[in-house]
Amino acid sequence: MRETLFIGLVFLVACNSDADPEWIQFNAEGDSLSVYVGQEAPTGDANCEEGVACADLHSIVEGLIIGTASVDPSSADAGTEHHFVVVVADEWEGLIDRVSVEVAGERGEQSFNLVRDRANLGAWGLTLESAGRLSEQRIDIWTIRLWEDLNEDVATGT
Repeated sequence: MRETLFIGLVFLVACNSDADPEWIQFNAEGDSLSVYVGQEAPTGDANCEEGVACADLHSIVEGLIIGTASVDPSSADAGTEHHFVVVVADEWEGLIDRVSVEVAGERGEQSFNLVRDRANLGAWGLTLESAGRLSEQRIDIWTIRLWEDLNEDVATGT
């Protein structure tokens, strides 16, 4: 009887390893940056380099700083490539399984998944090109989302 129960548990864990991810947002809803297309950005934040937009990323309940995000350049004409980087603090980098950014503005909304740096598991990045006509002026809001897969612990048995 014990062997049957043990085999049943092993089978259950093995089956769960193929479970679809169950994503839950790890950071606060309001974590975002503004990108100015076809116009100058306001004077930069004292914590950022000139021409770079940056923001702290916060935990949902206590508002702890759990990482940072930056986009370079923060303002440029349409057709410019913007280098976007998210760095999750060491304490939480192992909990984050996916990072995405939602770009919203006059041209609608689009979501993109960032790529994890294999040399630094807390670093994620992506290069996006601002769409539009050369003379176009607008402000796009880039909302950053850190995601945790609730099924990962079940799949790995930890």
